[in-house]
Amino acid sequence: MFEAFRHYYVAFKMSSYSPEQLARLKSLIHDYMDKNQVFDRVRDALESQAISEALSSQKILEALGQQGVLADVVDQVGNARLEPEAAAEPNKRYLLLKLQYGKAFLDFAAEIDSPTTLQIHISFLRQRFSSRIVQCTVDPVFDESFLLSFSAPDGSNVELATLVKLQAPIHIVVVKEQGGSREVLAVKAVDWRLFLSVATLQFPVEMMGIGARAKFAVGILYFQVDMLPKPTSAQLLPDRLITEQLSLEQKYTRDITHSFFEYTTEWWRDYKQIRPSHNTRLVKIFAETEDGSQQPVCALVQPLKCNRMLDSPLHAARFVSLIPQERVEVPGGARVETWYSMHTFLSKGAGDTEDHAVLLCSFLLGFGLDAYVCLGASGEGSHAWVMTRGRKIQLWETINGQRMPSDDPRVHRFYRKIGCVFNHRKFYGNIQVDDTVANVSWELENEAMWKPMAPEMISSLTPAPRFLPLRPPASGVYEMAEKLESELKQSIQQHRNHLDLLTFWDDELGYLLTPALANYELERIGSVTFGSEEFQDSIHNYVPDGHTFKAYPYQFSHMDAGRMLTSLVQSQVARDILETRGDTVRLVVRVKVVAYPEETFVAWVMLAVRYRAIKI
Repeated sequence: MFEAFRHYYVAFKMSSYSPEQLARLKSLIHDYMDKNQVFDRVRDALESQAISEALSSQKILEALGQQGVLADVVDQVGNARLEPEAAAEPNKRYLLLKLQYGKAFLDFAAEIDSPTTLQIHISFLRQRFSSRIVQCTVDPVFDESFLLSFSAPDGSNVELATLVKLQAPIHIVVVKEQGGSREVLAVKAVDWRLFLSVATLQFPVEMMGIGARAKFAVGILYFQVDMLPKPTSAQLLPDRLITEQLSLEQKYTRDITHSFFEYTTEWWRDYKQIRPSHNTRLVKIFAETEDGSQQPVCALVQPLKCNRMLDSPLHAARFVSLIPQERVEVPGGARVETWYSMHTFLSKGAGDTEDHAVLLCSFLLGFGLDAYVCLGASGEGSHAWVMTRGRKIQLWETINGQRMPSDDPRVHRFYRKIGCVFNHRKFYGNIQVDDTVANVSWELENEAMWKPMAPEMISSLTPAPRFLPLRPPASGVYEMAEKLESELKQSIQQHRNHLDLLTFWDDELGYLLTPALANYELERIGSVTFGSEEFQDSIHNYVPDGHTFKAYPYQFSHMDAGRMLTSLVQSQVARDILETRGDTVRLVVRVKVVAYPEETFVAWVMLAVRYRAIKI
């Protein structure tokens, strides 16, 4: 009977696993149930009801279900943490990375009682992982494991002799969060190939700061790695072979970097000699990244595919625009220009215009467009955006997701000067006499207007990671919208109570506002709408004669009802609706939540009122 009980649970919770994974999970579940005396509890239930184990398993399970035993046990076992290695398939090669604990995070000594939290983000090949969120302490404890897969094209096991040639470090990002704001404390790229000579190894990783603190240690993270399946001693690689491979790669990188530096030095010298004004143009060949190193800007761009999470280039532009812009400044207002890698940028969830432009350009390249990052100036100073060439030249603004033709009269409002454009294969410096964006020619192949770099020099660079999977959009957006709508109603009612105003809601009218909210998001994505006439007709038919109808839409990138109300009351139009006085006043709040990858949301809030005006 107990065997039937185990199979009941496994079929209930684990039906999507492979036979090998299922067998491992059955074993883990059996051990857990035995350890927590689940079998004893089931036996007691059987004896208390005088149920014979000779009865069929189905009848026994039905009896236990009626007593609530099954539900309790399934919930209890379901909450048990199953180790990642349980999902490992025996015919594939894995690296089990165990994040154990941290030491010497001395900056957290004064934050013991603060709500500040810490999280570790890990990227490897096509995989991304995040640790659980822990309190910021000097010695944080994580105790987590991540299963890193080496995927061969045919899904077969990969030999260690082949893996030693795989240049794909484990990228680690340490992020601190306080009050909804994230700060990247440290980054590190770990070359796991050093572990191919041992089956298991514990090791520390000193996490260095970023930017001005790139030379200072933030703390130490302790890891353990295990190769799965466990290799035999004959399969392990000798240290000499690994060292030779790494040395060859390092020499190649040094030679390529040196050659590229010499080439660009000469290129820049020639560029400045064309005319004196070129010395001050916004042409950037190298950028300082978060780890303090200088990287060619072309190496930071790489075509990225969204794997069904973003349906079109327009959706990609909308997603990038929803990532908050954050410009770092030192005391005194001077800008700190640090270009984040794409993994660091997404882990932080905020960045400057260059970070947005590199990410959007990578997405557009993935969609097959001829896309370039543009470095120049707007009315507020240095700026970055994206340009695509096709049937016409399009300029993509990464902060608001809008795009416009290069001959649009509004171009000068957004972009003033253009210094250079680049992607993962090409780099062009603007040598036109007039570098004003509204007057510039985008004929990049014309060497009388644009000075190119040799494509073979750019192609020799070590590229950015080719795979950076996006975290899928969150589910449950309808429940999120209902919850937010309820919270907003409570906040608005409290606001009106302070003004001695009664509050009555018109949910039917709220339902009729739904098409408008859907249209607002479509307009932001592709500047298109639908059903406007039907929407206007439905409102006209519903609002009684003699009543006034007012509505005010607002877009938020957070889900905090209190902060939303604070923003709304700062708008005169919204405040007039919130504080409406009259006869038969009926208020409306309608919320639509749209989820994008990487825990990015947009919440559209429609605030409306209908009432009969009273002349005083």
